Formats: sequence, structure tokens, C-alpha cells
Amino acid sequence: MWSPWLFAVIMPTISTCSSRCSHEGVSGYAGLGPRTIRRKTKENDAMLGTHRLIAGLFCILVISLATQALAAEDDSMGIIEYNGLEWYVGPNNVDWMAAMTFCENLAEDGGGWRMPTLEELRGLYTGSQNKDSHHSLPEAFMGKELDIWYAWSGETRDDSSAWSFSFSTGEEDWGAYGHFGGSIRAFAVRSPR
Repeated sequence: MWSPWLFAVIMPTISTCSSRCSHEGVSGYAGLGPRTIRRKTKENDAMLGTHRLIAGLFCILVISLATQALAAEDDSMGIIEYNGLEWYVGPNNVDWMAAMTFCENLAEDGGGWRMPTLEELRGLYTGSQNKDSHHSLPEAFMGKELDIWYAWSGETRDDSSAWSFSFSTGEEDWGAYGHFGGSIRAFAVRSPR
């Protein structure tokens, strides 16, 4: 809900300010002496640096809001207590890096979330498919229509890939950090508070 407003109002302002700084550096010096040009160049450099700082802070804000939006996307399930842990179902179709970022930045109910281990994911697998889906998950996780075929674990396989768990077959699989395919979802987990 914030993103369209931010992009529609703030981004054009930053673009206009930045382009004005760079254009003045080229065409705003006609008929001026060397001292004036040096002073104006320093002023423009300072202004451009300020605008770059503002743009950088804006990018951080957008990333933070996007992370919160991802968390809110599946918020209706809330926190699920199962097997002595608190679980939070995150976004679907994410790569491992996005899943890790989601878990680390999840602030729901005080934070402290992390990616689950393979053993913890295996503990969710029931071995019998639910009547409304092809997934073998406890009923607590089936509160709404979710594509939960695979979930990323926090365990890496090597320097460029990580392990995931299939709730359809009960098997472990691996994928490259940037792999999106197969409907892989982020799950966050923590000890009860």
C-alpha cells in the first residue's frame, strides 16, 4: 500500500533534483569566470552528494517496506505453534537469498526468526496428503489456499546452493541460491516466547 505512493511522489522528486544538479554542471556556466565556476562546481558536487544520500536512504526505505509487504502477504495465518516451535509461513516463489532476508527481517511479534533446519522441516511432514491439496502438512498449516510444495532450509549444500524440503514427497532437494522454480516458499521459525 505504501509502495505506489512512494514511487509516484518521491522518486520523480529525486530524479528531478539529481538531473538538475548534473545539467547545471554542464550548461549553467556560460559567461562565468574560473573562480565562480569552481565555486559552483563544488556546490553542485555537494548538492549531488546530498541527493545521492537521499536516494540511498529512499532505497533502504523501499526495501524495508517491501520486506514488510511480503510478511503481510501471508499474515492471515499468523504464528503457528507446532512441534515445540513457532512457525511463520512466508512468501512463495522466492530464491534462497530472499527467503533468508525475509526470515532475518521478519519483525512479527518481536522478531528473532530464522530459517528452519532440514530436520525441523521434516518434522512438519505428515506422510499423508491433505484432502484439499497434494501436500503432507499438519492441518494447522492449511488455513488458506497456499502453494507449499517446497520450503527452503537454512542449511547450505556448498558455496552456491542450499537445501530445500518437499512437502509432496518428503524428500530433500537442493537448489542454487538464485533458484526460483518449483514453488519454493520461505518459512520462518523460532523458539516459543
